Amino acid sequence: MTDKNTLKIITLACAVVVVFAVAITVGCIANNTTGNAGTADNAANAVNTGNTGNAVGTDATVGTGATGNTGNGLTGTEWILESIANESGLQPVPSGVTVTLKFDEKNLGGNGGCNGYGATYTTDGNKLSINQESFISTLMYCDTSSPTEAAYKTALTEVASYKISGDKLELSDDNGKVLLVFTKMNA
Repeated sequence: MTDKNTLKIITLACAVVVVFAVAITVGCIANNTTGNAGTADNAANAVNTGNTGNAVGTDATVGTGATGNTGNGLTGTEWILESIANESGLQPVPSGVTVTLKFDEKNLGGNGGCNGYGATYTTDGNKLSINQESFISTLMYCDTSSPTEAAYKTALTEVASYKISGDKLELSDDNGKVLLVFTKMNA
């Protein structure tokens, strides 16, 4: 039988292997694709987790890329998750868990409470499509934030539109149900 500390060590070792595999894959994609000047900068800026060692980058060439995202109101702002939908409706994020989201022209990313994540996205009016095939994340062991992070990642797979009202960002599914509510960081 293994104790909890052994399980943590095994989980951490697996996470390190996955992070290296993702980094190698992204590097290979960047090196084998023409017209990617500055992809290292794009990858570094795609996800700004604020936690040393947790950053994950995405290459704009992964998936479909994004077109027409400039001027959509999403880029250049970092958001903090305020509430997340469950069976009972919108619930506040638990105290001590910070989930962030930031968009650049082609990528979105942030911190899910413990792990860094990133993906490419596209917009069309208020429609928002997150490319699930490009989604990457670190896989660190996260004891207290795990349920929130899991629910957040699931909600991201269902996002179909966005609405910005003042300092608030709402992400909704294709039926208009609000899944995630964010507040502008430093608002």
